[in-house]
Amino acid sequence: MSRLQRRVRSAAIVLIVMVGAVGCGAAPAPTDEFYDVSGHIESADGKDRTCFLSVYTYAGTPVGETAQVVQPDEPFSWPLRRGQYRLEAACDDASGEVSVDVPTSRDLEIVVQ
Repeated sequence: MSRLQRRVRSAAIVLIVMVGAVGCGAAPAPTDEFYDVSGHIESADGKDRTCFLSVYTYAGTPVGETAQVVQPDEPFSWPLRRGQYRLEAACDDASGEVSVDVPTSRDLEIVVQ
C-alpha cells in the first residue's frame, strides 16, 4: 500500500469516527408541531377590558405574531410550538401575565389588575 493510500484510508477512518461521535450526541430534531394554548383574561376588579395579549419566548421557537386583541368575555387561543413562554395581557389601566410550558392541557387564566 502506498503512502498516499495509507493517508486517504487514515483520513477516511477519522471522518467515520467523527461522524459517529457527533451522531451519538446529537439533539433530537425540533418539531414543527403546533399546540393550541388557550385561556381567558379576568379582571381583578370585575371591569370589562379589551386587552392586548403578547407572547414572549423563554425557550423554544420565537413567535412571529407579536400581539392579539382580546375582547372582554372572549377566550384567546395561540398556536405555539414546544417551549417555554410568557403570555402578557396589557389593558388601558391594568396588566397581568402567566408563564406556560408548551405543550399544556390546562386552560390559562391571566388576571389583570
